Amino acid sequence: MNDISNTSTIRAAIYTRSGADYKFSRSDQEQACRAAVTNDLQNWAIADDCVFSDGQSGKSAWKSSEGLEALLQKAKEIPRPFDYVLVEADYLLARSDSEIVKFVDALAQYGVGVYFVSTKMYSTDPVFRLLFNIKKAMEEHYISSLRQKPRSRKRATAQRPESRCH
Repeated sequence: MNDISNTSTIRAAIYTRSGADYKFSRSDQEQACRAAVTNDLQNWAIADDCVFSDGQSGKSAWKSSEGLEALLQKAKEIPRPFDYVLVEADYLLARSDSEIVKFVDALAQYGVGVYFVSTKMYSTDPVFRLLFNIKKAMEEHYISSLRQKPRSRKRATAQRPESRCH
C-alpha cells in the first residue's frame, strides 16, 4: 500500500472511457471514482474542471486519445491542478499493458500519480510495477485456462470408457 498520509488535501482528476467491451458506463466509472474519494481516500478532493473522458474508439495509442491528451496537457500546467488521476480500472487507459505503463510514466514526469479504483493500486507505490505485472500475468493465466477448459472436457469425454450395463 502507498502511504499518502499528509494533512494537505490531495487533488484528483478523473478519467473515464466508454466502449463496447467495458462493463461500466462513463457515468458509472465517474461515480466509482467519486465514491472512492468519499469512502476510501482521506484528504482527497476532485479538482474543479478535471474530469476527462473518451468515447468508444478504435485508437490504441493514448497519444491519439483526446481525453487522455487533454489530461496530460492539464498535468503539465504550473501550478499543477491535480496530484493524482483516478481511473476505475487500468484497462481504461489503453489497450496494451505497455501503453498503460507509458502513460503512467508520462504523468509521473509531471509529478502526477494514478490511482486505480477497482484494485486500489497507486502508481506511486514502490512495488506498483511488480503488482501490475503480477495482476496482468494472473489475468492472462485465467483467460488461458478458460480457453483450454472446453478442449480438456472434450478430451476427457473422448477418453472415458463407455460403460455397458447388462
